[in-house]
Amino acid sequence: MKDGSGKKAEIGHELNNLLAAIQGNADLMRGDFGGVEAIREGLDEIDKAVTRARDLARKLLAESVFEGEHTPEPLPATRPRPAEQESLGQTVLIADDEEPVRRVASRLLARNGYGVREAANGAEALRILAASGGEINLLVSDIIMPEMGGLELARRVASDFPGLPILLISGYSDSQELGQSIPPDLDLLQKPFSGTELTAAVARCLARGPTAKPASS
Repeated sequence: MKDGSGKKAEIGHELNNLLAAIQGNADLMRGDFGGVEAIREGLDEIDKAVTRARDLARKLLAESVFEGEHTPEPLPATRPRPAEQESLGQTVLIADDEEPVRRVASRLLARNGYGVREAANGAEALRILAASGGEINLLVSDIIMPEMGGLELARRVASDFPGLPILLISGYSDSQELGQSIPPDLDLLQKPFSGTELTAAVARCLARGPTAKPASS
């Protein structure tokens, strides 16, 4: 039976996944129906609701950490990123076990000119990368996934596909909440995210170029 902190974390994760799908679809609808004032007003209300629910989800996740027993090291300070660049012609692989989040992220990126591949888990992501012949330019992966989480996937990718940029996404905002150390060379985008936040984060990762090969231990 799960304790209180575990239940709060589970609720927070589920809420964040739902909110990410709602926010993304709102962005898509705004693009499709931008000229209809009534729909725009309704979508603005969705945005407000998402913001309020996002704050609640983050509070739940933070409280679950303080009630637990572990106190991981804090996330290192984020380095400044270079300016965004044009996205056309680049392919992004999205790994997320939550289909609503994965699908809306794919549609948002496709609308902004990216080629998109999808993987429902880490193992599938590795298979797609192996078969891609180097045509994938960026991996976007959720951190919390069954069997192989995003951090383990990132380690495998750094070893098997050195230089491939990686963007991690998570409902947790830092290493302390997550309970795992996030390498400083990996970008982190917090769920739920808007279409603008997602495309900006992807553009920053691609503009930075290939990641450095990890030093051998």
